Amino acid sequence: MFNMQRSLWIVTAILIIVLLGFPSFVHFYTNYLWFDALGFRSVFLRRISFEVGLGILVAVVSFFFLFTCWRRARKIALRDTFASYDSPLTQPVAGFAIAGISGIVAIANGLEARTQWETLWRFIRAVSFDRADPIFGNDVGFYIFRLPFYSFLQGWLLALLGVALVGAAVILLADRVRESRESGSFWISKAAQAYLGTLAGGIALLLCIGHWLGRYNLLYSTRGVVFGASYTDVHAELLALNVLVAVTGILAVLLPISARRRSWKAPLLLVGVWLGVSIVLRGLYPGIVQRYAVEPNEFQRERPYIEYNIAATLYAFDLENLSSLSMVPAREVMAKDVEENAETLRNVRLWDFAPLLRSYRQLQEIRSYYEFYGIDVDRYELGDERRQLVLSPRELDLRQLQSPTWVNLHLEFTHGYGVVASPVNEVTSTGQPIFFIKDLPPESSVPIQVERPQIYYGESPSSYALVKTSVKE
Repeated sequence: MFNMQRSLWIVTAILIIVLLGFPSFVHFYTNYLWFDALGFRSVFLRRISFEVGLGILVAVVSFFFLFTCWRRARKIALRDTFASYDSPLTQPVAGFAIAGISGIVAIANGLEARTQWETLWRFIRAVSFDRADPIFGNDVGFYIFRLPFYSFLQGWLLALLGVALVGAAVILLADRVRESRESGSFWISKAAQAYLGTLAGGIALLLCIGHWLGRYNLLYSTRGVVFGASYTDVHAELLALNVLVAVTGILAVLLPISARRRSWKAPLLLVGVWLGVSIVLRGLYPGIVQRYAVEPNEFQRERPYIEYNIAATLYAFDLENLSSLSMVPAREVMAKDVEENAETLRNVRLWDFAPLLRSYRQLQEIRSYYEFYGIDVDRYELGDERRQLVLSPRELDLRQLQSPTWVNLHLEFTHGYGVVASPVNEVTSTGQPIFFIKDLPPESSVPIQVERPQIYYGESPSSYALVKTSVKE
């Protein structure tokens, strides 16, 4: 009977693992086939190896850190006078529970961290741009290669220490809370306070680092009229972050010391200051500066930061060394010039894309589930003449299906159909475009034949399609 139940549990566990892992396997295998078909299998496998390696590393570090912290907390709890002989912490199952919970949290951390493989890869392959930002004077490469990794590392360690602190508090205080109900008094040992204070100090230190890194993230601000740090960010937000760095830095030092001295007044006061600065100086003050200092004279306030943005854009696109030349026509245009360039002038585009696209949609969509998404221009040989044409493919818009069943979405309605083409500078007597190619199936009045009108890949948002099935497309 016992063996049968055990086998049932094993089979159930295997089924759960298979069901949960199957979508990930399908995603992995389809990507593998795609990269293999393109000849980049080694690139894909290298990326997967790096991703898995990062996840395993983070999971292992997380497990040993949490397990060590909580095992240490258990030892302190068992050593304290309030840990009675009947405490759950004295049971062997407590050790297994600590290991199990550490493992679950570690696996979750590893799965989350593996998505940051590219962040780590950029950090490892960091290079210098040999150009400093105008606000902090750091090399631009710091913001692209290093800052994202530092932010990820700070966030991961902060979450890890937070979980460790909560778990350690539960282990250290569980028995004491239970006994306080019987004795009517609550007491925590000096060792327990010191341990919790050390973990809390670590959290304060990581908050300090987070505020410090937040200063550099101001260069990604979207508050101003252009992307990047604005007047408010530099003169208000940066001030708040500097104050928060100082407050949390002092708090990180005071927490372990106060815990050992059992004096919590100074840390609690600093926590209050930290909350006050976060609400007032960082939450309210930037809005006041923006409203009353920037908006009344926005151009003058933001001018230096607009200039920074323009300079960075010119540098990024290598447009800093452009020279301007004035072109003066050698002579006036004569009738002879028009005659000699008649073919070019006949192909000058007069149709504006916006009204032309509206005309196409009104006249040639034909079915509600078709859509013209854009206009393109190309040149074709029509007999002995090269003509410039405007074209738009008739794509499938699955969002317009009246009955979006699985069969309709993936088996029957799988592609757009045909194209519309018009000359760039001709209209009918009613002002509508002249169609060289139109309708369903495509009809052409010029020597251009649409041999494969089906459109499976285009600009429209679409899901996967299954073709060559028994369902008629």
